[in-house]
Amino acid sequence: VLINKDVQGVVLSCDASTGHINENGEFVFSGNSNGKLTATYNSISTTVNMVVVQEAEIFIRLDSILIDNHRNYPIEVQSQIGLNTMTVLPSALNWTVRNPSICRVENGILTGLQNGTTMLVGNLGSFKDSIRVKVEIPASGRLAYDTFADTTRWELTSSLASWKTHFAPADRPANWEHGTTIKYTFQSARSPFVKLERSLPLYGLPDTIQLVVNTGGANFSTVIMGMKTATATSASPVTFSNVGATTDSRLNVPLSAFISKVSDLVNFPVSLEYLTFYLNSSTHIAGQTYTIGLKEIALRYAYITTVVDFLTAKSKFRVYPNPANGAVLKIDGPFTLKSQICISTINGQTIGRYETIGDIAEVPIQELPSGVYLIQIQHQGKSETHRFIRH
Repeated sequence: VLINKDVQGVVLSCDASTGHINENGEFVFSGNSNGKLTATYNSISTTVNMVVVQEAEIFIRLDSILIDNHRNYPIEVQSQIGLNTMTVLPSALNWTVRNPSICRVENGILTGLQNGTTMLVGNLGSFKDSIRVKVEIPASGRLAYDTFADTTRWELTSSLASWKTHFAPADRPANWEHGTTIKYTFQSARSPFVKLERSLPLYGLPDTIQLVVNTGGANFSTVIMGMKTATATSASPVTFSNVGATTDSRLNVPLSAFISKVSDLVNFPVSLEYLTFYLNSSTHIAGQTYTIGLKEIALRYAYITTVVDFLTAKSKFRVYPNPANGAVLKIDGPFTLKSQICISTINGQTIGRYETIGDIAEVPIQELPSGVYLIQIQHQGKSETHRFIRH
C-alpha cells in the first residue's frame, strides 16, 4: 500500500553495468545487462530487480506544439511497455531542428527563439519521430488582438429577425480608436439574446483573454464567452452576470476558467468560439433601438511587464485587416506623395520600404511568414508606428 507519494530524501543507486543516476536523481539505463535498483531513505533501503528486454517502441507525445520564448518545454517522449506508459528522458535523444533560427533544444528542453514554424526530429537507436513546432512571441504584455475591423468574419444572430440586428461601426463611441457596435430594435422574446460566432485562434500563450464592451446603458443578465482548447470537441462557457453600464466593461477570462491544467501545452492554441449576450428584459422597452459597443478582444501575457501599445487615440492612420491573412495590408490616412512606409520585424530588421500614392496604401504581405510585425509610416516629418499580426 502506497502511504505517501512524497519521496523527497529518497536516494537511488544502481549497478553500473545497468545504468546510472543522473543529476536530477533519476535512473537512466545506459548499460547492457540486468541489475538492481536500490532506494534508500535514512537507514531504510529497498531493492527491485531490473530486467533488460528488447527495445520498446517510443514516441513523442504530441505531434505539434505552440510555444513562445518564455515557457521552456521538456519534450515529452514516452514508451509503451505492456499496459504501462513510461516516460523517456528527452535528453537521451539526439534532436535536429530543421530551422535552428526558430527554436533550439538543449538537454531535451525546447525553447522558442523567433516567430515561425519548423520541424523537430528526435533519434534514439532505431527510433525516429518528429514534432511540428510553431513559435508565436507577443510584442507586448497586452495585445489588441481583434478590434472588430472586419465584421464579415463574425456571424451575427439574435432572438428574432424583427429586431433587425446589424453591425454599425460608424456608431462606435467617439473616444474609441477602433471597434464596432451592434444595433437592435428590441421586441419581447423568450430568453432574448444577441450572439456572435467565429472560431478565432488566439495568439501565443496568453494568460488572460479580455473582452472590452460597452452596453450603452442597457443591462445584460448574462454574457457568455465560449472558449475552446486545441483538443476539445466543443467550447466551454465562461459566464459573467449582470453586465451593464454606460462606461466600458472589461470582462477578463483567465486560462484557468476553462483549462484544468494550464501548464499542459497540448491545450494550445486556445480559441474564442462565440459571444452571447442575454438581455435583461426588464431594462428593455419594446420598439426601442439599443446599441452594444464592441471595442476589442485583447490578450494579456503576464510575463511581459513593459506594455507598449502603438494603437493610440492620436493615430492618424488605420491599418487593416489586423490580424491579416490575405495578400495585402491596407492603410488609409492623410498620405502625401512623400509619405513612406517601412515594415520590420519586432527585432527591428527591415523587410520592405514603400512609397504611397493616393489616400489608401496597399502593402504586399503574401511573402511574410506568420508572426508579429511593425509598420512605420513617415508623414510630414513625423513617424507613426503600428503593430500587425500576419496569420
